[in-house]
Amino acid sequence: MVDEFIQWLSAQNWKVIPAETATPIPEDVLSRYGHAIPQSWLNFAGKLAKCEDQTGNKWFLVGPDFKPAKTEDDWSWNELELMGLDAAGKDKKWAKEVTDFWDTHFPIYLCTDPEYYYYAIDIEDGSVITSTEPDFEERAKHVAGSFPEFLAKIVSGAIKL
Repeated sequence: MVDEFIQWLSAQNWKVIPAETATPIPEDVLSRYGHAIPQSWLNFAGKLAKCEDQTGNKWFLVGPDFKPAKTEDDWSWNELELMGLDAAGKDKKWAKEVTDFWDTHFPIYLCTDPEYYYYAIDIEDGSVITSTEPDFEERAKHVAGSFPEFLAKIVSGAIKL
């Protein structure tokens, strides 16, 4: 399904740049999620250096996206978690809720226009969830039972990117 999905994205005019060599996921990310990241996502992310729509406002997180941001304008792979922690400020209970949520939800797709939203893998059961701003953690809903099912739903039109 992964190769077919990559071909489908290309046919939809997405900027899909193959990786010359697989970019390993950094150790800090693996130590947080590694035990539960589906192999199907690792296969997908490992094949690509970039995967974004023509506007650059929607993108799948792939290997190079997990490197530390180089400038303040660069988006970090966990940008939505960082935004939540910033919003929580000194409220330790709220900050813990944000961290606890993202400890069990691995972001795989980000969108910044027309609104902020994401897709993430629920590492407890492998399903895919989504949510929108402003309360990314509170509004989350399941959209697919697995990463391959998520890809199939995108191709079928059941999920719009």
